[in-house]
Amino acid sequence: LKVFKNMLIEYSTLSKDPRTKVAAMILRPDLSIVSQGYNGFPAGFPDDPKYWDVRDTKNALVIHAEENALSYSPTPHLHGHILICTHYPCPRCASKIIKSGISHVYYFNEKRADHNCELTDEVFSRARVMTYFIG
Repeated sequence: LKVFKNMLIEYSTLSKDPRTKVAAMILRPDLSIVSQGYNGFPAGFPDDPKYWDVRDTKNALVIHAEENALSYSPTPHLHGHILICTHYPCPRCASKIIKSGISHVYYFNEKRADHNCELTDEVFSRARVMTYFIG
């Protein structure tokens, strides 16, 4: 997984978010890549600092890395697949990850206190999605 971690660190630099660079990758059980994504505004929306600098505006508009990786997947059915992410998913993304059928989530930055990680833990636990910190 170290190779994928290094790839995601590099891939996350494509995000225009000046504060938080996030990337996610979906892998098949054989570890071949299905898709990847990073956090950013919708295609065609300007990456103007006036939108990035206002937290409420940014949070309302940004598409999370996990959401982009899921939307770029050639199939919505990802049962038994793996998601690797630079950051622990938020509850909104956790719900979408579960819906897709992904069964394992790896992340390598510490959980953030401001992202309701306790709710993500509960959601993943109830759905039997295994999570692994690979710091």
